Amino acid sequence: MNIPAKDFKIKIGQYIIDVVYRNNTKLEGKENYGSFELKDLRIIISKKWNKNKQQLENTFLHESLHAIWEIFGVKDVGGTAGDAEAEEIFVERLTAGLQSFIVDNPKLFK
Repeated sequence: MNIPAKDFKIKIGQYIIDVVYRNNTKLEGKENYGSFELKDLRIIISKKWNKNKQQLENTFLHESLHAIWEIFGVKDVGGTAGDAEAEEIFVERLTAGLQSFIVDNPKLFK
């Protein structure tokens, strides 16, 4: 993936999402690699924790999947609406699978 080193925008569904880099990415009192804020249509990526390309790609993909979860109503499938733990498990597993697919098939993503 070619993730810009400075703040940028992406489109998910009908929304333009700001992707911003910040030093502080606390969520619910603890630091995170990143977060997605639906009300602000923003993905925040930690400068502190994402030190290498692989981790940055993982965080960007992970937070983008949180955005997709919300924007496309994936949360409403299978009775998981409002279940933060189910969302995190789904997003973690799908992120790992997609990142592996992207890394293992680089010619498809140039």
